[in-house]
Amino acid sequence: MKKYGILIPALNPDQKLIKLVHELLNNVINFDALVLVDDGSAVTNQAVFKEL
Repeated sequence: MKKYGILIPALNPDQKLIKLVHELLNNVINFDALVLVDDGSAVTNQAVFKEL
């Protein structure tokens, strides 16, 4: 079975990113890693990364 990872670069994310990550974790099987990259988001968006 092939293994794979998911890379999500995010710039100033909102609640949609949180929803997407939860959907991936609950519905996508057989991935080994989920990596979120803060692409220089504003301080006001850091709460999204902290929640995730």
